[in-house]
Amino acid sequence: MKAHISIYIIVITVMACAFFSCQRPGDTLVSAKQLVDSLPDSALNMLSRIEKPEISLSKSEYALYTILKVQALLKCDSNLASAPSLSDAISYYTSKKDSGRTAEASFYAGRVAQESGDLKSAIDYYFKSKDLLTNSKDYKLQFLVRNYLGIVYSEQWLFSEEKQVYTKAFQYARLLNDTSYIVASLMGIGYAYSGLEHEDSALYYQHYALNISKKSAKYAIPNVQYQIALIYQQMKQPQRSLLYVDSVLQSYPTDAGSLSTKGSLYIDLQKYDSALHYLKYASRISSDLYIQARAAYRTAEIFNTLNRHDSAYIYMTNYNMLRDSIEKKVHSAEVLKLTQVYNRNKWQETSFLLRQETAEKKQWLYMSLALISALLLLLGFIFLWYKNALQRKNIQIYQQEKDTAELRTDFYKQLNQTFISQGHNRTQVSEEAWLAIAQNTDTIYNNFTRRLQDCYPKLNDGDIRYCYLLKMQLSRSEISEIMCVTEAAVKQRIVRIKRDKMNIKEEVQLKDFLLKF
Repeated sequence: MKAHISIYIIVITVMACAFFSCQRPGDTLVSAKQLVDSLPDSALNMLSRIEKPEISLSKSEYALYTILKVQALLKCDSNLASAPSLSDAISYYTSKKDSGRTAEASFYAGRVAQESGDLKSAIDYYFKSKDLLTNSKDYKLQFLVRNYLGIVYSEQWLFSEEKQVYTKAFQYARLLNDTSYIVASLMGIGYAYSGLEHEDSALYYQHYALNISKKSAKYAIPNVQYQIALIYQQMKQPQRSLLYVDSVLQSYPTDAGSLSTKGSLYIDLQKYDSALHYLKYASRISSDLYIQARAAYRTAEIFNTLNRHDSAYIYMTNYNMLRDSIEKKVHSAEVLKLTQVYNRNKWQETSFLLRQETAEKKQWLYMSLALISALLLLLGFIFLWYKNALQRKNIQIYQQEKDTAELRTDFYKQLNQTFISQGHNRTQVSEEAWLAIAQNTDTIYNNFTRRLQDCYPKLNDGDIRYCYLLKMQLSRSEISEIMCVTEAAVKQRIVRIKRDKMNIKEEVQLKDFLLKF
């Protein structure tokens, strides 16, 4: 049955990863956020497939990405050397005045620092997160910040501070009504009282945690029982301590820590054979150097009590070797932590340089776009100015030509008036006058007569004389007096010239045509 369930989970995970692999980076973040608690491996796999998140994601998306990546790494117990810097997320959410998100980013920054061994930075981040969460209704984050701050205090033997933060964590655990959180905070308070050598208070909180565990958190029972056993051992009550150790071994018969503690308790009870059995058994099945060293030391203590000094010397020598190995291991662990911190800082430095390079490229692009836009605006302004100037010039030229044409026409008309007899009696223009008019017309209008004859050879001298008079813009009545004919005859002659001699369209007036010719 378990095998089927495991296969089912693997298939679901693979299908989920295959489905989300074709999503946009922003959609991938949403999916990873949904999976990070239940399937952190899948969430981490999805986040790892986002290429160059510093560039491909927006600032808000990248801030969320860094939080989810660290959260997934922590849940998967992965190496934090690849953890992204959370400083960008903290800066972004701070600029947006989002205290909740800033607190969350600070909390996970503290987790990274704590896992890397930088406890001072971890405490600073946890305190920043705690301060930002003042009056916040996010009880889960309120609890987590104090829970991990309590762990740091415990590692530093700051038991008074540990008791304070776990007491506050217990309040938030009750508000959440989360049994696992309640048990964890009660155990933390009990452990702090034990460190302060207040065994009665320590037992009170551990038994409180045990009662709750028996009702709704049975998985936590062995851990609580083991803590109670250590308190009774500290109180020099080996019999009671032994009862709780045996309870733990019923659930976990090969737990080396409990076996070693049971061996130590038998020493206190002066049952040396049983003590030797459990100590050797614990040392044999455990790869933990601490358990092996403690077993060797207590075994040497037994043989020394039994006056078997040769055997005691052998186990004490073994203890010294194990202690040297522990110191070397601790040193190696510190080196490893420093390496992880270096790798993480190197990754952050590379990330920073990449972001800086991207920012410089964007800045250059924005400057280029600004310059191009300014140039286009300048060219547009120049074009409009030139167009308007050209239009004004054309209007000016047109007006000048119009004025010139009017002046020319007036001058032409006045010039020819001297050759035309005017009066109330019909008089006919002399041949000499018509010759003078022709000369004036050709002079003023660029050989008007020759051009007219070349274009319209059907025109005779009489037709051309009518064209002269029309060019002078004389009315029909004026033309009828000059030519000594009726107005009807003038009209008919003009129509015949336009239609039969010059073949001009009906809608065009002959006078207008000649003015432009």
